[in-house]
Amino acid sequence: MVLNVSGRTDIVAFYSDWFMNRIKEGFVDVRNPFNKKLVSRIYFEDVDLILFCTKNPIPILDKIEKINKPILFHVTLTPYKRDIEVNVPPKGKIIEAIKKLSNIIGKDNICVRYDPIFISDEYTLDYHIRNFDKLCTLLNGYVKTIIVSFIDDYKNVRKNMKSIRYRNFTENDYKMIGESFSLSAKKNNMTVQTCFEERNLTEYGFKKGECLSHTLAFKLTGKTNFKSWTARKGGNCNCVQMVDIGAYNTCSHFCKYCYANYDEKKVKENVIKHDKNSSLLIGKLEEDDIVKGLKRVKNVLNDIEMDQKTIKYIAKLSNGDIRFAYNLVEFSYYGFNHKVTIDNIKEVNNTPSFFTDKNEDGHYDMLSAFQKSIRGSDVDASLHYLSRLIVSGDYDSIYRRMLVIAYEDIALANPSLPPRVLASIEASERIGYPELIKPLSVAVIEMALSPKSNSADMAINTAINDVQAGNIGRIPENIRTTSHNYKYPHNYKNYYVEQQYMPDKLIGRKYYFPKNNKYETEMTNFNKKIKEEKWTSLLNPHQIK
Repeated sequence: MVLNVSGRTDIVAFYSDWFMNRIKEGFVDVRNPFNKKLVSRIYFEDVDLILFCTKNPIPILDKIEKINKPILFHVTLTPYKRDIEVNVPPKGKIIEAIKKLSNIIGKDNICVRYDPIFISDEYTLDYHIRNFDKLCTLLNGYVKTIIVSFIDDYKNVRKNMKSIRYRNFTENDYKMIGESFSLSAKKNNMTVQTCFEERNLTEYGFKKGECLSHTLAFKLTGKTNFKSWTARKGGNCNCVQMVDIGAYNTCSHFCKYCYANYDEKKVKENVIKHDKNSSLLIGKLEEDDIVKGLKRVKNVLNDIEMDQKTIKYIAKLSNGDIRFAYNLVEFSYYGFNHKVTIDNIKEVNNTPSFFTDKNEDGHYDMLSAFQKSIRGSDVDASLHYLSRLIVSGDYDSIYRRMLVIAYEDIALANPSLPPRVLASIEASERIGYPELIKPLSVAVIEMALSPKSNSADMAINTAINDVQAGNIGRIPENIRTTSHNYKYPHNYKNYYVEQQYMPDKLIGRKYYFPKNNKYETEMTNFNKKIKEEKWTSLLNPHQIK
């Protein structure tokens, strides 16, 4: 699955904190823009690639290292002034942000959109030609691809742009844009293309391409099972299919050519409704959302017997957790000869309802609270949320989350603990409920009391980001398999000898920064000590490998 973030609004610019919270929680809910009561839940474990579309990447620059998914950025950069792009930051700042972004993720993972082009008395054809050339010059070495698009004649665009009085393109306009833009791109080592434009300008040197082609999706993910976007542009779009998680009337850039905003008053209302901790971009899940979801079960389970009163009961019981609601339905359906009644639900659900507060997001909130309580060294809160999770019966989520915590939040501060956590999980699986509570409680208490360190997690994430961005370099000659200059550390005092391991371009690059705990301090001090001592004396010079 390709996640589009987003064609309906600029999530990066205005809602990046919310998006990062969604990544932490593992899922995001999306309202159908044409049927507000239909909600889709998307799990990040199903996401293969994230496409970020934005006019301002600055708010997410310091968060990218926390996103453990392949990333592609489309950054829209046009030469229009504040009469057109009301709240877009100064273009110089955006250009500097693009350069920083390119250094983080690599220029293969970023393209610029010169989109949309329109011609008016203020923004003439010559104006566009000059500014496109300037843009290419400034981004030389940071961007490989620029996508060009012409303004679309949407109803709300016509309304907003009425005072601008932009004109229709002539064939000579296309010729001038095609020739000049192609020349500017070529001399700055870039490719310029259109995506699903009637005038693709290929005769002037443009490339006919897609915003996200199957070839590029394979290059970024290594996967080939992506469908084409048949629902878009009458089935003629060749981009891979994407899932958008945005919402219309939520972008505060207020660009005059925007198709996604059609009510400025509604935008301001939606901004107020936004809660960065909600599973939805705007507002929160409500009972009726679950009800609508449950009604769709009948499309799958054709012979199910379930009345409206039962549906409402399940909706109230699950309060926003669609998966929990579906599980209740399935247990009753298969356990009581396809009959789903309130009495049957009560029998299959021996779990007390913990979701009485509409402000909670249910099961995933509990998993989050569980991890954060352990991370925060609160033993009693950790046991409380463990108990709620045990009673809910979702043992797999408990096991997975405990292992994540052990290696993410504790790790090198207490390196013997993660294997013991795994052992407690294996013991729990063997003895089953209810005795499984005993090894789990022991492990959770020890995890909460243990010193904490996320240094290893931060180190590997930073290193992976370097590799994904192409920041690698050649392996030094002395540590290659064919080398005759390798110095075998075991033959030297303290089993250490000074030699180069990092590629030339990464010399001095640090990934690991130890935390202040006993184990990491001891290891760091030992490592420092052996490097400060004289290393030239051989223990056994005849055994150099």
